[in-house]
Amino acid sequence: MKKTVFSLLLALLMCTAVSCSASETEDTSAPDVQETIADTADEPAAADSVAEDAGYIVELDNGTAFVMGALAEDTVAALGTPVSVTEAPSCVHEGMDQLYNFGSYPLTTSPDAEGRARIQEISLVSDAVALANGLSIGSDKAAVEACFGTEYTDNFGVMQFSLDGADVSVVLDADDCVSGLTITAK
Repeated sequence: MKKTVFSLLLALLMCTAVSCSASETEDTSAPDVQETIADTADEPAAADSVAEDAGYIVELDNGTAFVMGALAEDTVAALGTPVSVTEAPSCVHEGMDQLYNFGSYPLTTSPDAEGRARIQEISLVSDAVALANGLSIGSDKAAVEACFGTEYTDNFGVMQFSLDGADVSVVLDADDCVSGLTITAK
């Protein structure tokens, strides 16, 4: 049941972030997708030099990081060739929302008021990639609470955290293990 709810919520989140009307899909061949994410601050930087006050920082287990809501150009370029790219006109600003599928995680960008693409959302959908603290698909509820705290709302079995600069949604399976995790910029 929770997997079905997560699948529906993930589909809804992706559709909401990427689509208000018909979308185009560009498939590219990328058998060896890079599992790295570079900094998306205005200037490239190493994970340890990302400014803490810039917004919510997503750090992956490979030592790379990016700031939710930061300019997306450097991050997207550093990731290599995605498995696919889906885009649709933005519902909020002029320009296109884009969903980059990198296999174990989709990354969504949305234009800001000036039309510049910004990191809007990342979802972990397999255990091939993890957060720097080790949280990944398959982690238990205690690990989620150690990472994000115990103040959350339970919305149809989805743990929802409101953090500075980001909202986090975590779906647990019947064994109280993470089956999905999405981080969205505020």
